[in-house]
Amino acid sequence: MKNLITICALVCVWALPVVAETKPSDMGSADDLLLQARKAAAKLRSVSYTASHLGDGILSKRLPITDGNVKAALDASRQFTRVNMVGTRMYPQANSPTEFEYVNTGRWITHIDHGRRSFDRGATKTVQHQEEDALFPPFFLTNDAYATEMKAAERNLVGEETVDGVDCHVVEVAYDSKGMRLTRFFIGKKDLLLRRMIRTSRTAPMNAEIFLVRNLKVNPQLDASLFEPLSAPTAYRSMVRPSLTPAQTANRGGNGLLAKGTEAPDWTLPDAEGKDVSLKSLRGQVVVIDFWASWCGPCKMAMPYLQQLSDEFKDRAVKVYSVNCRERGGDARARQYLKTKGFTYPQLFEGDQAANAYLVRGIPTIYVIGTDGKILMAERGFRPQKMSEIGKVINEELNKKQARIKSPEKTQEG
Repeated sequence: MKNLITICALVCVWALPVVAETKPSDMGSADDLLLQARKAAAKLRSVSYTASHLGDGILSKRLPITDGNVKAALDASRQFTRVNMVGTRMYPQANSPTEFEYVNTGRWITHIDHGRRSFDRGATKTVQHQEEDALFPPFFLTNDAYATEMKAAERNLVGEETVDGVDCHVVEVAYDSKGMRLTRFFIGKKDLLLRRMIRTSRTAPMNAEIFLVRNLKVNPQLDASLFEPLSAPTAYRSMVRPSLTPAQTANRGGNGLLAKGTEAPDWTLPDAEGKDVSLKSLRGQVVVIDFWASWCGPCKMAMPYLQQLSDEFKDRAVKVYSVNCRERGGDARARQYLKTKGFTYPQLFEGDQAANAYLVRGIPTIYVIGTDGKILMAERGFRPQKMSEIGKVINEELNKKQARIKSPEKTQEG
């Protein structure tokens, strides 16, 4: 793995490489290429490759460097994708990388973090780990590859480049008209499979998230034992997560979280002083809950925004809470982090069961709950633009509440 990290350091300076200009007529349109790439991804039965995921610019100080060997295959029915990954994560400011193992059987996920000496097991619909997001993006073994990109505001062929000895077409996708979310896909000319992906924006091109594939093997023979669940090592902290209930399955939205309009599950959790706070007691107010843990880098990035949000609405019918869950080291570690950072907005603890009820697979996960106790917004992960949308959702709900209050008054006056 040390060699992989060395390669990653070189990738950092490639954020938006200068690609050889090629006339679109030489290769068709960007849409044609993406459609062909989608078909190529759907035809795969298995893949094996080495991958890296890292940040450049400011993101190099926020995203860990993740390196790993990835083996993935469809099951005999072609309904489930099975994944085996072994690799390392090097967190910013860390002295050494942390080794991990990961197996997704298609139905169950098992994960070992050797650095934190932890073992995790749960159904695929209830568990998510950053390693799979980082090293196995949805552009292999799927019928839906590039589906989102085909609906984006702009798609353009911008040239050619060689990646790990493979000649590639380069497609640039702008997901919005201003190019605030921009991705370049480096797609192999011969096999039409992804070799590199760079996420950035036109306003900050040097702040990039990079995914790089090397030694890609198409449809290799993979031993079935690779996809058998991992066993918990002796003396490791173990977490086994329950399967979804039928009600939870029915209420899942397109992003895997509870759908907008769903009744928010009730919870009662202790605050920093040990006093119980329940969702039921907050009815009539807008409630924001953020599931987090002190070991989670993106969680830490979201918390200043939540503090700002709490301060902004402190005199209105709004409550903003961070709910600590899946903490490695117990409440004491989370409390120490909060004390060090000086956050003053309310904190809740012992949130593992609540996290399961809210279908939390990865953190941070943020919900906005309306004055009637129903879900208004559900987001997984940290994205600054999404954090800014929370304030708009809150204001809209408060305005609706005010309109409902005034409506009976007008009726009585009439």
